[in-house]
Amino acid sequence: MLVAAALLTACAAAPTKTTPPPAPRDAATAAAIERVLAGEHRSAENRARDVYRHPLDTLLFFGIKPDMTWSRCVAGRGWLYTEVLAPLLAEARKLYAAQVPPAPGNEFVTASSRTQRTNSRRAPICTARPW
Repeated sequence: MLVAAALLTACAAAPTKTTPPPAPRDAATAAAIERVLAGEHRSAENRARDVYRHPLDTLLFFGIKPDMTWSRCVAGRGWLYTEVLAPLLAEARKLYAAQVPPAPGNEFVTASSRTQRTNSRRAPICTARPW
């Protein structure tokens, strides 16, 4: 009984951890990202996935700013990094995407390359170059 009382006392006296407050949110960048996310250039499929992908929170976490330069290697199907970043960075004209060329027999690579080219045409500031 004495041991139990001592353990309870020790547990009660343990310091509690406090979670630091979240970093202040850049309201101007958040508003710019939200405008892009609402843009008509985005596919319905990608809009539907936003609830799971959290693109606003993701980009704010990475510290994206509309005047940054971004480079994307093997950009895949471009759901976020082309479809969202290209319009966001349009004024600064600072998004570069390198994509592997179409590969006969590899439908994923071929489809990714085709999608990247399509997205590049929608957002002409994106300079897509095959390796």
